[in-house]
Amino acid sequence: EKLNTIRGFKELSPEEYMEILRFITFQSERTELSKTKIKQATQQMVEMIMKPLMKSDKNLMKNVSAEDIDKLKISNPSDFLYSILLSLISNILLSDLIPVILINKTDKDFIFSDNPVVLYNPTYDNGNNSFRGFQSPALLVFCPMSSNKCLMLFDSEYYNIIVDKNNFHYITDPNEILKINRLQFHNCLDNIYYGSQSQKDVVDNLSKDFFSKYKKEEQLALTKTAKHVSDPHRELVIFSSRGIPEKILFSFLKYGKMKTRTPLMRNKRICDL
Repeated sequence: EKLNTIRGFKELSPEEYMEILRFITFQSERTELSKTKIKQATQQMVEMIMKPLMKSDKNLMKNVSAEDIDKLKISNPSDFLYSILLSLISNILLSDLIPVILINKTDKDFIFSDNPVVLYNPTYDNGNNSFRGFQSPALLVFCPMSSNKCLMLFDSEYYNIIVDKNNFHYITDPNEILKINRLQFHNCLDNIYYGSQSQKDVVDNLSKDFFSKYKKEEQLALTKTAKHVSDPHRELVIFSSRGIPEKILFSFLKYGKMKTRTPLMRNKRICDL
């Protein structure tokens, strides 16, 4: 509520700002979409790691067959709660991003979905490789606050934006609002919400255009293997979420260049903390 009424970020204490970041990390992980993704990742871990380990156990295999293991359904009832716990202590991972409040001065409202906090990476992201972790280089975060305000966090190594003395940026082009709203479609599970009946046609048209080009993917979690950097005889199993397949560029942002070698994180000191 206070963030919606402030005239600048200087009105917030460091503790209040960190609580806003905690809200963002918590909100991004508490949704049904996040729960579905975590459950899928757990099942992929069972298939890729646990079942092969079981089959390699000679004592176990004396009593069961490989077919028995293949039929096993193994779940972790606490996996979603664990991700929620992590989200509550992950706010520090966003603390190096620059906050801006986008002020909507158009006749198109900001909308939000059932998964409203959007982590987006137009620099490195694509449909099959997601760079949308809290410490991913070139990350953008969008969190709609009302029909005319949206909090944006950005990595200043890759982006720049013109703001006033309060770190506000005023958007007068309705197409830019529609682009931000389009991210809500990419990010949602089932539902899109808007604040007034006057926006119904706008949202319907955006929906028709979106679903004419994209379908909702049922597989939200992705798993792949990679060679260990320091030991070529070992493999890493990497879990990630599906990326946003559409490259949406905003005219109010200035874009830097992609690094020749993608960094693993923005700030190692923060990750160590």
